[in-house]
Amino acid sequence: YEIVDCDWSSDVCSSDLGSSNTIIGAASATALTTGSSNVLLGKGAGSALTTGNYNTFVGNDAGSQQTTASNSVVVGQSNTIGTTAGLYYVLGNNNTCSGLGSISIGYDANAGTGRFNLTAGISSGTTTNAGEFNIFMGTNCAYGSVSNANSKIGRAHV
Repeated sequence: YEIVDCDWSSDVCSSDLGSSNTIIGAASATALTTGSSNVLLGKGAGSALTTGNYNTFVGNDAGSQQTTASNSVVVGQSNTIGTTAGLYYVLGNNNTCSGLGSISIGYDANAGTGRFNLTAGISSGTTTNAGEFNIFMGTNCAYGSVSNANSKIGRAHV
């Protein structure tokens, strides 16, 4: 079953919405074509998603820049995650998570573009960029770090 906020004048409620999707919210899933088994809840949730599968986006503009990702979970408002296929897990507001297999939790947390990073806390890992296999936990933890295989826990580690 699909639940869609329909705009009958633009034919948004056509059969072009993939299959087995749950869509609730104005401007949600506006680009969806063949994606399936997605749960998109909130204004603008998954609005750029076209062919991604098995995603859960909850919150205003949650996953709104995601285009083809699959198996991703985004909960919160205005989170930025990778725009291509991959696994991303984001919880909080204003987070950035675009590296494959990365997790970003908190407010303004940044798992960066590197793969398999975990950031948790307010502004943790901010400007992490391409570093991989990092764990940053705490407020402002690892601000500006770009290297690989770091584990930093606590407040304001640089």
